[in-house]
Amino acid sequence: MGCVSPIYFSAGTLLSSTWFPPHQRITATAIASLASCTGTALSFVIGPHLVDDIDNSHLTPDDPGYKKEVHRLSQQVMKMLYIHFGVAVGLLLLTLFTFPAKPPKPPSATATMERVDFKSGLCKLLKNPQFQLIAFAYGLTTGVYSAWCSDLALNLKQFDIGDETSSWLGFWAIMAASVSGITLSLLADRLGALKLLLIMLFIVATAGFSVFSLICMRIIPQSASLFYLTSVIGGLCLNGSIPLFFELAVESSYPVAEGINTGAMTLSNNIYCLIFLSLPLIPKVGTSWMNWFLVGSCVLCVPTMIIFKERYRRLEIDLAESSTQPASLDNSLNYPVIN
Repeated sequence: MGCVSPIYFSAGTLLSSTWFPPHQRITATAIASLASCTGTALSFVIGPHLVDDIDNSHLTPDDPGYKKEVHRLSQQVMKMLYIHFGVAVGLLLLTLFTFPAKPPKPPSATATMERVDFKSGLCKLLKNPQFQLIAFAYGLTTGVYSAWCSDLALNLKQFDIGDETSSWLGFWAIMAASVSGITLSLLADRLGALKLLLIMLFIVATAGFSVFSLICMRIIPQSASLFYLTSVIGGLCLNGSIPLFFELAVESSYPVAEGINTGAMTLSNNIYCLIFLSLPLIPKVGTSWMNWFLVGSCVLCVPTMIIFKERYRRLEIDLAESSTQPASLDNSLNYPVIN
């Protein structure tokens, strides 16, 4: 899954650039990139119904029925993987046989312009400090958050919060993020100012996850509604930032191809996710650090985005081309951040 994620996450920005005009690109990217988040949210609910928790059997490795129970759970895991495989193959076949490569008429000037090749594109990204800043901010926050979600049940178990509550916390947080990501993208398509939106999202996420951490430490009295509220607010902000980051990466690194820069962003996400997931392997490290590690990642990315210099290279070309053709000029392209 980690190996292929740079490829399928790259598809969103490539599709939006190929099929949609400038004033719809961010929303298109949001729908494509956040579709996977909806699947992740469903996994929180579907997973526990397909695979039982071995802790619920109350067996120890020394019990005679332990190996039989492990075999039964292994069969359940394989069944879940086969279902996943079937869905993936079905979607692949639909894409291969029904989806055309491009629309009959290009939606923008840059949709027909040639991008730099893969090798040159990577070199440009490595030499682009502005891209490095947003790749760091995106990878740190979304990578740590996705790993934090995957370990949520383990993390919250020490605070006497059961697996069912953990599952629903993850589900509602990610579902809220999908809705917020599309809503924010609709706003960004009209206003631009992606940098400002991202800074605001990080500030709110920092506040939400800080309160969540304080509840876990019992500094703030535990409340189910407050648990849900803070986790949903934090997830809403971090996952909602994904399409904004992708479009900002494309704009700041143009004419590097959309698939290359988005793939590099996803690779950054995977690296920080791997770091977070590797830390529990350290003996006696525990899990109490997980919540504050997430808070720290949000805090660190606020100054990172403040020093980032926002520029819309691709959009500037589209606006310039539109201005030479008054009949086709779309008033919705009047981004305040550029004008």
